[in-house]
Amino acid sequence: MKQQLQYMLMAAGMTAMVACSKTENAVPVVPPPATVSFSSTVANIDMNGSTTSFSVVIPVSGATKADLESKFKLIMTDSATNKVDTSLAVTKTTVSESPLQVTVEINAKHTYDTAKRTVFVTIDSTALPVASGANTKLAVRIMPFAPAATWFKNESFYAPNTYYFNEATQKWATIPAHFSVLDSANATVLGFVNNYVAESGVPFLNMMRIYNAEMGGGSTSAKTAKINVPRALRLIPATPGARKGTVEVINQDVVVTRKDGTTFNVSFSGTGTFDMDTKLIEIDVNFDDSAFGGAAVNKYSYKFSVDKLTL
Repeated sequence: MKQQLQYMLMAAGMTAMVACSKTENAVPVVPPPATVSFSSTVANIDMNGSTTSFSVVIPVSGATKADLESKFKLIMTDSATNKVDTSLAVTKTTVSESPLQVTVEINAKHTYDTAKRTVFVTIDSTALPVASGANTKLAVRIMPFAPAATWFKNESFYAPNTYYFNEATQKWATIPAHFSVLDSANATVLGFVNNYVAESGVPFLNMMRIYNAEMGGGSTSAKTAKINVPRALRLIPATPGARKGTVEVINQDVVVTRKDGTTFNVSFSGTGTFDMDTKLIEIDVNFDDSAFGGAAVNKYSYKFSVDKLTL
């Protein structure tokens, strides 16, 4: 009897061992990946607009509402650097059924970026396995904040009202025909170029009068001087997206043509301020004339205004 009991206990132990072995070797059940497809493949955000947010609907199949509520996550990747982008943020996520879909609100925050850029939005498949298929990526194209555009209009012969301080009279005087241009690569840069008259220029910062003697004396014109400065001022917001800030007069040599066709260079630099609400730029500029025997420091003050000023 005792021996039979031992046999029974041994059999029970072996059965338990086999059961445990089966449990340990069991292959976990992995649910099939969900099928996800953005309702659109492109979204545009203009950082100069009244809103920097947009919504996108993402239909889903092969998952449950509970899966989406706990595992759904987006990844933002800068297309140029292939690094995680932090300027886009999900502000609201709504999961609904019949049909199963996720509605996501995304907001773009202001940065110091000055050029157009694209951010790719994808589903984080490490949390929610996703099947490859159509529309699994959303390209968000971001137009940068462009303070320089305040002093530009896309119309022929447009020029902001330009003024210089006349030291002799101690009064402000106007300078016409400062035809403004924008830099395609930097939305903070403003320039002044004559694109309307061949082989001509602009009366840049009153330089034709300041350098009249060096140009040959007597009557001179913008067509004679041929001064064009496509990158003259850089407008730097006080904080990302701020409508006020400082102005950097971009340090460079300006080429001026004499009456006899020869040229000379004037180095210029300076600082100032801008205000997009008053639509006013104020700068102090230093001209360095040492390249042709003049003084290294010659300071002048200027204003650029969208509206006419009473000074």
